[in-house]
Amino acid sequence: MEVKFQFNIKILFVTILSFSFFQLWSQNTLEVDEIIFKVYNQDFNEVPEKIETLRKTSPQISQYIKIDYLWWKMISFYSNSNESEFIAELDELKDDNKIFEYQNYDRLIYFTYQIRYENLKDKKFSKYLTLLKFHFFMKTIDMNSTIESTSFVVCMFKLMNELDEFMKYKFLYDHGFNTKINLEKCSISLQRIENIHNYEYKSFDVVKTYLLAKIYLEIENDNQKALNKFQKLSKLFPGNNIFKLTVTSITNR
Repeated sequence: MEVKFQFNIKILFVTILSFSFFQLWSQNTLEVDEIIFKVYNQDFNEVPEKIETLRKTSPQISQYIKIDYLWWKMISFYSNSNESEFIAELDELKDDNKIFEYQNYDRLIYFTYQIRYENLKDKKFSKYLTLLKFHFFMKTIDMNSTIESTSFVVCMFKLMNELDEFMKYKFLYDHGFNTKINLEKCSISLQRIENIHNYEYKSFDVVKTYLLAKIYLEIENDNQKALNKFQKLSKLFPGNNIFKLTVTSITNR
């Protein structure tokens, strides 16, 4: 019961954030829509200038859009370049520290995916968004201590890319498209997530373990694999009652 309560609180928090954001958004709908459309289509040429124009009239909105734009640009760059080029791009963006501030990640991830999938109007997929994207950067990570580590950030992007792959094929599988093929691709993506490592930072392993635990428990309905992950987290954080309660809950099923 407590685990479910904690989860519902987080969903409520995300809902409040989204409501506040769209209140701001409604004040400059056309300008924001145009920026998002360009970012969504990876047409980045005019975006910085448009953000600067928007900043003069609505600083709060421009902050969200600017972070979203940088995130999209980096994901796009990483997907279409080798690792050394991506690291060089990261170095160029270090002066704009807002993209690395922890408190912006939950808003950033949620809004990005809400925008990307808003036209699907699918309640089941909405569950994926709140469950996986919002929980992805959990509170046990101190982003400030890892901001200078390009290896940490690179691994995070690898994890995000594989998570995107899993979500895409899982969504298609759940809707009956190429069932066998998509199920196989889901399995491959999960295995790739399992194989991404960063031995420099314990916090990366925590993120990955927690992410996989939630996938196995909430999406794959694989209680044994979920239990293994939550037991590992419970050992890493013996004082965390949520992990202990989750282990007990799964064991008693």
